[in-house]
Amino acid sequence: MARRPEVKRYMEERYGADQVCSVGTYTTLQVKAAVKDLCRLKGVPVAEVNSFTSKIDGVKDFDDLFRIACQKKDVANFINRNPEIIEMVGLIQGQPKAKSIHACAMMIYPDEKDMYHWNPIRRQGDMLISEWEGGELDTAGFLKEDILGILQLSKFGDILKLIKDDTGEEINLYELPLDDPKVYSYFQRGWNGDVFHFGAKGLTGYCKMLKPDNITELVNCIGLYRPGVMEGNFHNEYILRKKGEREVSFRKGAGEILQSSRYIMIWQEQTMKMFQVLGGFNLVDADGARRAIGKKNVEKLQPFRERFLKNYIENFGVDQKYAEETWKEIENMADYQFNKSHAVAYANTGYACQWLKVNYPLAFWSVAFSYADDDDFPVYLHEINEIGNIKVIPPDINESTDKIKTDFTDKSLVWSISSVKQVGEKAQAEIMKERSENGPYFDFDEFLDRHSQKGSAVNKSVIENLISCGAFDKLESISNVIDRIKLIKRYRTANKVKIDKEKDVFELNPGKVKLEWWHNLRQKKLCGLAFFNYSKLYLDYFKEMIGDSEYPFKDFSEIIDDPLETKSYNLTAAGYVYEIAIKTGRKGDYAIITLEQNYQFRTVVFWSNEYESFENILKNCKDTILFMNGRTNWDERNQQMAIYANENTEVLVLT
Repeated sequence: MARRPEVKRYMEERYGADQVCSVGTYTTLQVKAAVKDLCRLKGVPVAEVNSFTSKIDGVKDFDDLFRIACQKKDVANFINRNPEIIEMVGLIQGQPKAKSIHACAMMIYPDEKDMYHWNPIRRQGDMLISEWEGGELDTAGFLKEDILGILQLSKFGDILKLIKDDTGEEINLYELPLDDPKVYSYFQRGWNGDVFHFGAKGLTGYCKMLKPDNITELVNCIGLYRPGVMEGNFHNEYILRKKGEREVSFRKGAGEILQSSRYIMIWQEQTMKMFQVLGGFNLVDADGARRAIGKKNVEKLQPFRERFLKNYIENFGVDQKYAEETWKEIENMADYQFNKSHAVAYANTGYACQWLKVNYPLAFWSVAFSYADDDDFPVYLHEINEIGNIKVIPPDINESTDKIKTDFTDKSLVWSISSVKQVGEKAQAEIMKERSENGPYFDFDEFLDRHSQKGSAVNKSVIENLISCGAFDKLESISNVIDRIKLIKRYRTANKVKIDKEKDVFELNPGKVKLEWWHNLRQKKLCGLAFFNYSKLYLDYFKEMIGDSEYPFKDFSEIIDDPLETKSYNLTAAGYVYEIAIKTGRKGDYAIITLEQNYQFRTVVFWSNEYESFENILKNCKDTILFMNGRTNWDERNQQMAIYANENTEVLVLT
């Protein structure tokens, strides 16, 4: 992602402020958006419009509307009721809708004149943007460059500084060994948290399937996990060829060109080489043919096609039909190929991230958390927990700050006090100021004395939530989370705290305050950090309730997410209810639950019949621990095995 101010400043300093600008783009009206806009103008009811557009998702061509209408009666009925709208959709599809800015492209203009003389320029804030799009500027002969300001470079700088401060070592990322088997084992296990480009959920899952074991395969992984290649199922074909389960074939003369990618055309560079070797093109014409294919320019493509067929037949002794099939194969693949030079850069950058994670995990994760969004935390915590080479400890009253803190001595990350609910900015600032000016706290009672002044932001809610999150465990030598209740009672007694017994969570749950899982659940709800022994909870509660069954308990990490191995089986699952969505379908309400098991996520589905049986339990189950048995099935949307309730499902909720 381009970091605009830095890129702009660098380019202006190098080429001159009047010789560079960002590239403008225009979003165009697609079929679905055109239908919505026109229906809004014509006053068609929103519910009717939404019902129609939900059935034409993915439609790119106006003619496809009528193909769907032949299959779906309600689509045909909508078209018949609104013929003038549908006719106008065909007229306005593809028209410019809104101005935008290319993520990283910038123009560099010749020095003879400033850019204002070369093409129209508009201003947006402090940015100058071309009114012409990149393709038009390319055609006109101007120089367009993609200038990427990668955030990962800043992360590398921070990680290397931490390593040097801690160990004195200076790491040269350009001299890393590219054959470290432990680094590849992390990719193979899907431990890609905050690894450049590979950290996305889909690519992480594909790494677990592909199991790359060298840098070439890591490069190929990037080219294979792209929409066009996946639509042709070549990402799975590659894996089958790697396993030796698929016979390999390739076009005559193309063996050496395609050898490094298991004879699948992944790269633009391979397409150019095919044109060069098989078709006898020079490199300029080979790139011209590739561009013509990418832009579907039939007029420009035809001369290239004729030359290719003629030269391929003459030079390799193939017949006309074989040559035409080869051309068609190249044409189909070239339409969505990626640039290998980009993929090599991405793969090397990703490898460097993973190498640092393997060899300097504390420095790596410290920086990862400092740049992370809230949604990243569960992914990182799950991976850290699985790898097990560093600790993540709950908030600590003497160590925690408003951010996650790195403890190199103890090889741990200390959770922040800012994560604790109701510990606001004023309370955080007061605690850190007091600690800075007067030293660490000696014990809990002294902590109370130092914050007993009138108007202190460290009030009852702050103190009790800090206790429940473990902030005083080390100070008071609390080794069992159950004993935190003793500290809360001690605080209440010493300070004569008035309690509303009808609202107080401890008074309302006298039996549960003696249970470890209950305190862990409270800690998780208050600060987001807690780990559970789900297999023990299964034995203590769920199995005790239903006895032995044909639904064995499985940890989420035991469930294999591989579309090539999608065998369905029975199981019992458990996890924290991270999210629940109640939706309405044709047969009634149903529930889609996101279950989180020690920061690993999985989808659980209760269709209408099953949801009706457990509605009273499920509708209020968010932030509880849910046990249920069911059957797995492949979830194409989330690219993982989901768990579906059935007629034999049993449910237990711990709250």
